[in-house]
Amino acid sequence: MKSNLPPGDPVRAHVPVAIENAPENLRGPLVAIHRALSSVSPDSWQVTADGAGRKERLRWLSGDFGTAAFSRAERVDEALLQTRTPEGALHLGLLAIHFPACKPLAEARAAVAKARRMNLRLPVLTLFRTKAQGHAMVMVLSETPLHPQVDALFKQIDKVLGSDVACGE
Repeated sequence: MKSNLPPGDPVRAHVPVAIENAPENLRGPLVAIHRALSSVSPDSWQVTADGAGRKERLRWLSGDFGTAAFSRAERVDEALLQTRTPEGALHLGLLAIHFPACKPLAEARAAVAKARRMNLRLPVLTLFRTKAQGHAMVMVLSETPLHPQVDALFKQIDKVLGSDVACGE
């Protein structure tokens, strides 16, 4: 896969091609999360740009949070990391859910806030955190929240991903 970054770009030396060629709204958070993890092979990330399961994923999120707002998203980009580290199994997921306008994004974010929980309704404990990035909601999730690297990532998610970026029409 060919790199999108210029040859002299310092990021290029530290970011695997699979990550740097991820869709734009996924790339920044993915690079930041990858850098925050230690002892994780950069080739372990699986990136899917607006995959075939998008409608099913959005329908599930709409049901989990009790809002139709997620079904109005126009794109979902995903990255998945499943690997073993010296501390044990590590699972991280990253969703970048892109909305066509600010209103459905605001409705989706309000539904997540109203739920007052940090776990998804799944049979396996799956914790998540969200951030707004323009017209997108970025969701970081993990089935291994007790893994030391995941725990540290969740504790410093604001530092890793930065502040919410307001949606502007």
